[in-house]
Amino acid sequence: MTTTYTQLDLVRIGYYDPFGVYPHIQNDIAKRFPLTNLHVRLKSNQPVKTISKLDVEFVEEVPKKGDYLTHNDIKTYVRLIFVQVDTLDKYRGQVRPLIREWLKNLVLKTNCSWMIVLYIPSDAKDRSSSIIKTSFFDKLQNDFGVEGKELKTILPMGDHNKSVVGDRVFKLKQVSEEDTYALFMVQLKALLSNSFVDRYCTFNELIHQRKHDSIEQFAAKLELYNLLKDMKLLHDALIVNEELLVDLDTLVTRQKDKFNHELQLTSSLTDFNFDEFVNEEQLKQQLINLDKINLVQLKSLIFVNESNILQELAHTAVSNSIASKYISKLYQRLMLFLNDSHFNDSHEFVYLLIDSYLQIPIVQQLIDSVNESNDDGGNEVPLIDILEMRAELKLFKRTVIGKIAKLNHIEIDGLRGDTFEEVTLDEEESKPTKLTLKNPHLMDIVKDEKSYVDHYFNLTEDIIGDFVKCNRVKSIDILSLDLAILNYNQGNYQECLDTLQNSYDYFIINSWNFLGGILLEIYLGCVEQLKNNSGEEILKTCLNLLACLVKKTDSVGINSYKLVTDKKHVAQLFTKIDEGSGSLDGSLEYPLLDFFKARVKSYVNEDESTNNDVYYIEVEVVNLFNVPLKFSSIETILIDEAKTELAFKANKVELSASSDTQTFKLYTRDIKFGLFSTHRLTMSLNEKLSFCYDYSNDEVDVGPDNSIFNDTVVEYKNPTKSNPSSSSDILTFQSINKFQAQFFTSKVIELGTTEVSLMLKNGSKGLSNVEIQLSSITDGVRLSQPRLVLDKLNAKEEHVLQIPYTYFNDQKLINMQAHIRYYVDEIKYTAQVSYNVDTRLSISVSVQDVFKTDFFYSKFQVGTVDAKLPIRLVSNELQSYDYEIKSPSGELRNLVAFGEQPITFFYKINPKKGHLIDDEDKLDLSLSYTNLKDECEQQLDDKIWQSLQELRLLKYWYLVKETILSKVQFDLNKYGVQNVLKIVNVNYIQSFADRIICRYVVQTQDQVQLHKLFLSLNDDKFATQHINFDKIEHQLKIKVAVPVLKYLHVVEYKYEKKTHTVGEPIPITLHIKTVTNWSDSSKKPVLAVSSPTRTTNEAAAAETNNDEFISPPLKGERFQAVVQPDDSWLISGFKKQAISLEDSFETSLVLIPLHVGKLSLPKIMINPIEGTGTVRGGNSDVEFVNGCETIMSVPDVRNIQFSF
Repeated sequence: MTTTYTQLDLVRIGYYDPFGVYPHIQNDIAKRFPLTNLHVRLKSNQPVKTISKLDVEFVEEVPKKGDYLTHNDIKTYVRLIFVQVDTLDKYRGQVRPLIREWLKNLVLKTNCSWMIVLYIPSDAKDRSSSIIKTSFFDKLQNDFGVEGKELKTILPMGDHNKSVVGDRVFKLKQVSEEDTYALFMVQLKALLSNSFVDRYCTFNELIHQRKHDSIEQFAAKLELYNLLKDMKLLHDALIVNEELLVDLDTLVTRQKDKFNHELQLTSSLTDFNFDEFVNEEQLKQQLINLDKINLVQLKSLIFVNESNILQELAHTAVSNSIASKYISKLYQRLMLFLNDSHFNDSHEFVYLLIDSYLQIPIVQQLIDSVNESNDDGGNEVPLIDILEMRAELKLFKRTVIGKIAKLNHIEIDGLRGDTFEEVTLDEEESKPTKLTLKNPHLMDIVKDEKSYVDHYFNLTEDIIGDFVKCNRVKSIDILSLDLAILNYNQGNYQECLDTLQNSYDYFIINSWNFLGGILLEIYLGCVEQLKNNSGEEILKTCLNLLACLVKKTDSVGINSYKLVTDKKHVAQLFTKIDEGSGSLDGSLEYPLLDFFKARVKSYVNEDESTNNDVYYIEVEVVNLFNVPLKFSSIETILIDEAKTELAFKANKVELSASSDTQTFKLYTRDIKFGLFSTHRLTMSLNEKLSFCYDYSNDEVDVGPDNSIFNDTVVEYKNPTKSNPSSSSDILTFQSINKFQAQFFTSKVIELGTTEVSLMLKNGSKGLSNVEIQLSSITDGVRLSQPRLVLDKLNAKEEHVLQIPYTYFNDQKLINMQAHIRYYVDEIKYTAQVSYNVDTRLSISVSVQDVFKTDFFYSKFQVGTVDAKLPIRLVSNELQSYDYEIKSPSGELRNLVAFGEQPITFFYKINPKKGHLIDDEDKLDLSLSYTNLKDECEQQLDDKIWQSLQELRLLKYWYLVKETILSKVQFDLNKYGVQNVLKIVNVNYIQSFADRIICRYVVQTQDQVQLHKLFLSLNDDKFATQHINFDKIEHQLKIKVAVPVLKYLHVVEYKYEKKTHTVGEPIPITLHIKTVTNWSDSSKKPVLAVSSPTRTTNEAAAAETNNDEFISPPLKGERFQAVVQPDDSWLISGFKKQAISLEDSFETSLVLIPLHVGKLSLPKIMINPIEGTGTVRGGNSDVEFVNGCETIMSVPDVRNIQFSF
């Protein structure tokens, strides 16, 4: 078959030359072709299009009478008539009649532009018209111009084409200037433009007037395509041609009976020409006459039109790379065209058509042009598009050859051939009928297996050569596999091995397991045939073959290597792998998921079958090979946020041949409690070979997801994740039946010390050699004794350890961790716990001292630090060996301190006989109290514990206690006042409990029971029970410093106790005495303080105030006593007086009451006088002996006045 580049039709200009004029001007016209820069505006609302180059041809025409219209008539866009006149008789007898016949028989039948060319030879005179005589040029204008009288008789409707630019008659002199021919070309361009526009408008009108999706509309659009093609508006023509293809599909769908679907070959394939196969004129007649249309030929016509335009664009392209894109698109269109179902059984026709297009001249011209170009240096990079699509077209050709060979009973095992063709699964395979070929070249290719293999080999190498230039690496690998299979069949094992090295990976990665498995078998065969003693290579190949047996998706299909592999072969592979791996020097790890389906269950459970401290986790495995397998061990490693690993392991595991899910328990004696995620799962076949899966991403460990514990995260219920690559978080919690450890705040606290308590509670077996390693992840925490040792711990024994630490920071929530190692029956066990301990004191204490001459009072106020967390004062006690302490007779017990309501109690304190006051003296204050929150929690804990015990679900106690109950909030005010237990966030607790139970409780029935338990919390109130405060009672011990005071001024008013009248003078004696009973007898410099921590605080204050302190009493120290002004009294006598310390001070005063009623005595202020000593105001105090007394003042009844 041949198909050559068919140059697009030239634009025809018809001429009628009855007087032999054209030969005289032919050369002058021809040298001005092709026409350039022809401007056309197809529509008034469109921009001007420029035809840069238009090839035209002059074709002589002779008018003939008749109504028929030929193809040449349609392709003629301008018609000219050349005339020569020298006499009037010749004009009237010859010229005018000939023009009339030309117009009637040629111009009138077609919609084209026309013009009369008056030729004036060099020996003739060009006379102009005068008054007497009209020139021949003017005669032609008068007869055949726009308003010509002769034209009206020929065209009764007048000249339909009045919009033509220029005159209908053009004068052309044989000897003239260049400008005349230039004007002729301008006029010729105008005629062409006018004709193009008229026809464009006509075809568009037909398209819009015809019924949508009709054959008439299709025919009109086909003519529009031809017009645009002739105009060399190739891109516009290409768009219309693509629309034709779409329209044709719609036509075939809607009017099936109008089309014939047969492939009709009118000539032999021995020397078949595709261009002759497409009969455009016949197709047009079928479209016009609405006859039955051959669909294959019509589709072929559309393809041929596109082929011609793309080749024309490639020929006229400005660069090789652009030309390459056009040819690349042509090859793409060809493959789409040949993939049509009409060519399914026409393999020889398809082969010949592909072969002809592979040989189109433009391809080789482009390659030669690039190779010869100095700019590109012979590099074929500009032709990548065409080379790539040419290679794809050759692949298509190779596939067709394979089909032809198969029909002729030639087939090579392993070649891809029709591997990717659709296969009917539900019909019996029928033996194909041998194909009778007609093309001699094709007959030579498939005459026998050797000629077919040689051609197949050479064609594949040719394709690889094109792909090499395009850098299509994977395509090269795939095609190289075909060469390898050919080499294997021919016994060339080394060449086959070199080609297959790593190439099968591409197929397996892309889930082509069937083909990948076959290639692996070939690869293994080459290795064994060459006998290179590569045990490791054979082992790896066998493992890769095993991986091909695993179906990566749930879809059912024929792309499965397992379909052609029996169980015996699989068992042999495992035996070969087990034996081969034993001889390895090192160990090998392979991806677990390439061979097995495995999932780590997200639950850690206590081993209830033993009293030992053993926990286990379950792993589900699916045996995809359906043969029994033995593994030396299965191990999984969990990891927490601190990257601490927790390992579970089972030895000597056997998988049955069942394809069902098999569950195995992995155990550990080294437990850590907390939140984990799966880090690694390993199934070891033996010591040298393991199948592993790492739950990591880009070498970043996947930590546990703790969002479920975050109150701000909304979690949706998702089904359990079956994909092991999605690691679920795993919560390990303690069991009440096993060894337990827990940190909590110390119950007894001495103010100024920092320590927490660690409770150890043993299970059912005694422990020995207990070693505790303490640590903290809180920055700044320093442990005084990070390592503790216990000789033993008996069964069921509880032991509490106090853990002192130092921490200088305002943060009170600190982390404490313990790594506990112990032995049971000489077997080592370990347990790790981590708790965040709240070390804040919930109680606040303040004291205020009131001094008397022989004793002093201490007033203590006990309140809560957080107003939201009330406390209950259980008992209080103040003791000292050196002081006699008395308290009110009524005991203060079970009083509740709220935020703004502290508890107050007093003590009367006086030194015992013989004891001298010392600023180092301390009073031991002991406060026993409980937090109302702890009381509520204790009652709720007891209720939940009792319920779990009844349900036999106590194994979940720590899960419930430490995750759910820790978030419960109570109405503490109601509990403190009404003794009613009420949960304020019960809805949240139930929702949160649902999430925790669904995720961390294994058994469904257990989940149901726990859900019901928390639904019972819906009760608004709970009846409180009597609880034992010993479990939650705290004791705070404070060393309260004894207050010291250097001077105590004892002030007393002496007067007659009786009733006085208003305005009556009252004589009073003021007595002031200063005592030093409460000063430091040790003469040490001290400061007066009055709070539980006053010694420390005030001593520090003294240092910051230039180390000032109170000196022992000195002579000459003086004070100033001032009677405070009072609106109730008029005071006469002493008001301000300096007093000394040596003697008591006494003076007389007169008080005159100004008001009626009980009047308090005036206050007195005593301050040291500056410059008389070292006493400061804070080191002295005043005791008013009768400061609370009042004097009754009554009115004088003798002077009462009434006013109305």
